[in-house]
Amino acid sequence: MNLAFVDNDTDAPEDDWEELDIEPSEDHPTAVFHPKITIIPLPSNIGLAWCNELSVTDLVSQEITLREGQANNLLHLLWVHLADKAVLFHTTVHPAKLQAWSTRAWAQVHSVEWVIRLNSHIYTKCWQHLVKLEAFGLLEKYQQLDEKDLKTSAVVADSNSWGQRNSTLLWFWSFEV
Repeated sequence: MNLAFVDNDTDAPEDDWEELDIEPSEDHPTAVFHPKITIIPLPSNIGLAWCNELSVTDLVSQEITLREGQANNLLHLLWVHLADKAVLFHTTVHPAKLQAWSTRAWAQVHSVEWVIRLNSHIYTKCWQHLVKLEAFGLLEKYQQLDEKDLKTSAVVADSNSWGQRNSTLLWFWSFEV
């Protein structure tokens, strides 16, 4: 089977189509397939009722395992990036004396915050899929993220600081991946 992938650019020269022996038309699969908006037919997307009707319930447990691994990876990335943000504050933002240094330091902090927001958004989508799959055992372990969960505080890391006797870390900081 010979598959030819064609870039569906309107600026593409006609001879590119002729080389592949394909006539450009609206009926061609490349004209209707848009990978960015295509929904993969996983059990969480088609529903558990359809999975039971199609007798593919074994795929549900496989997707639950896949989502658990995805959630673990995302929580680990959140740990790393939140710690990176705290280190950036300590090493670049606070010691910045000049405005140029401060601007550069805050640009680094904002880029890390963008990555944190992206990872938390993906984690939320993963958590929603676990809800759709009715993985209640995992939902006790993996909780929903709030905005307050993405804040860092260097004070909690120092247990000997004044007034920190009753402060505790958030649920995913003591989570075992």
